[in-house]
Amino acid sequence: MSAAFESHATRAASGSYPSPALLNQSPWPTPRAADSDRSLNIAPLAICINIPLQARGAELPPALAGALGREIASQPHNLRQRPVSQLMWRNPFNDFGLGDLTATMHQLGSHFRLLPGDSHEYCAEVDIFQTTEEQVALLKGLGFNQLLVTLPPAALSSKLDDVAPVLTQRIRALRDYGFASIGIKLVYGFHAQKPHQLRHLIDTIIHLQFERVYLCDALEDYHWDPLATACANSSELQDHFTLLFNALRNNGYRVLGNDCFVLPKDQLAVAQRHYRLRRTLLNYNASNAADLLGLGPGAYGQLGRTYQRNEPDPQTYCHKVGNGESPVIGSYSLDEQGQLLRLVIDQLLCYHRLDITYMESRYKLHLMPLLRQSIRRLASELSSGSHALVQFKDRACMHLPPIGILHLRAICDALVMEGLLDQHKTTSTDTSERYTKQ
Repeated sequence: MSAAFESHATRAASGSYPSPALLNQSPWPTPRAADSDRSLNIAPLAICINIPLQARGAELPPALAGALGREIASQPHNLRQRPVSQLMWRNPFNDFGLGDLTATMHQLGSHFRLLPGDSHEYCAEVDIFQTTEEQVALLKGLGFNQLLVTLPPAALSSKLDDVAPVLTQRIRALRDYGFASIGIKLVYGFHAQKPHQLRHLIDTIIHLQFERVYLCDALEDYHWDPLATACANSSELQDHFTLLFNALRNNGYRVLGNDCFVLPKDQLAVAQRHYRLRRTLLNYNASNAADLLGLGPGAYGQLGRTYQRNEPDPQTYCHKVGNGESPVIGSYSLDEQGQLLRLVIDQLLCYHRLDITYMESRYKLHLMPLLRQSIRRLASELSSGSHALVQFKDRACMHLPPIGILHLRAICDALVMEGLLDQHKTTSTDTSERYTKQ
């Protein structure tokens, strides 16, 4: 297997597209240039508030809560009009007190259309070892109806045998709060993780019936932590991922992308079955949110075809916002090719199928040569037959069998590398001729 595919042939795919290589750098004339698209104003909006985890011993600046409130207040009116159908708050208790969290949520509610009842997906990502019952009760009272629990790097890398009993005790306590969904982020790829330990942990997760299980690469998710430097080699990474993937699929979980697993009763599974699943840089959702506003240090946003990233350093972020400056340090706009490729990849990630006839008719594309060439080249890289990775049905549709879903990141990478969809544009007069030549 070549080095190009060795590092990600069987790794998590859902958060990897569009990649920086696909996005075109472009200057931003204003801090929120993408918001001038008035056609997006009534569409549901996803918001992610990011409170970054810090290396051991480091503290977040005291001014962070105030800076976050100022960034919220600075958003333009046309964004505030949109109903917030999905909200993710990452690490809300990382150096944030209960008063800071409450004040920030009130600030958010005073500037955005937060939704009542169960018509939304509001999730908090918390460390299961550190979060108290008082904090959980506050989250529930503030309107969060979902939890995503994480495990600290130390537990995942060197104390995996101790995780299962603590996890069992705490999750049973969390069930009493009536969250609609409790998910877990399972970070794999630490060198110290042994296959038998991962099997024991995933058996515990399956037994506890987490509604959602997210598989995440240690180096990508904990790049700031020294423990992440002790990651497994590429062969071990693939073995870890394959073990977890097969265990979850074989125990009744539906898979979104190749790294998000949901119980059949979960609303994401229902949305997938009814072909109304959506994806942003944040996550999948069942609430029709296609755009994402990122708030806080290091947050990513996606508005229309424009992607942006906030200043990741908390001190610099606070300084910029305190001086009335935008915290955005980089933005990228998809060109026509990038937007079409995103549509194709979104279909594969959400549904593991691609309606070739519809895509070619709707967007005047000639996809079959691109797909066949990409899959054939990938199959040779993986020493696997192309017929095993994908299945074509009468030229009209491409389906991914389990082996194709497992290698979904590599399939998407192959499409990006082969890419250049604008070179596969058709006209109404040459489509039949090109099909005849295939």
